[in-house]
Amino acid sequence: MCDVRCRCDLGRSQDQYEREQYNLRKKICLQVPEYGKCKGRRTLWYYNSNRSKCQTFTYSNCGGNGNLFYTYESCKEFCGKYNWRKGPPVQGRRRMAAPRTKELDKIPQ
Repeated sequence: MCDVRCRCDLGRSQDQYEREQYNLRKKICLQVPEYGKCKGRRTLWYYNSNRSKCQTFTYSNCGGNGNLFYTYESCKEFCGKYNWRKGPPVQGRRRMAAPRTKELDKIPQ
């Protein structure tokens, strides 16, 4: 199985890949932030699915869950890609053919 934070291609279609990414990220991005088990204090980012945005929280430096990010950008990139309220991406999208151009019409048959 592919790591949730990177893309690898094992012969799956783009729709399959998108569904897998959605499901893997959903498990992380919809979790409530957890302080952790240690006594440290550090401000990190988590994805607040109720507000559809990344916010800061205090983390203990150990334990917790996957919904923690060191930067706003990494949180937004990982969890902000999907609209969690709408559900998974639409399946069965078709590729559109490239529009014909005058240059293509000039090619001898």
